[in-house]
Amino acid sequence: MQVTVKLYGENREKMVFELPEGSTLEGLALLLKIPYNDSWLYGVNGRVQSLARILQDGDEVFISPPVAGG
Repeated sequence: MQVTVKLYGENREKMVFELPEGSTLEGLALLLKIPYNDSWLYGVNGRVQSLARILQDGDEVFISPPVAGG
């Protein structure tokens, strides 16, 4: 299956990945070597999702790092 990934933060990129059926957001984070913890924001098709979310063909994933400021 094919999913599009949009990365936000310092490394703003848009990539397309071919993943096996049954892949999850957590598996994608591991593949991209991105921390998968509560401080990062993960979503699919414009909605925030848990890392257990099973991806579907054509999904658009966004991954955003923690925001700091003051």
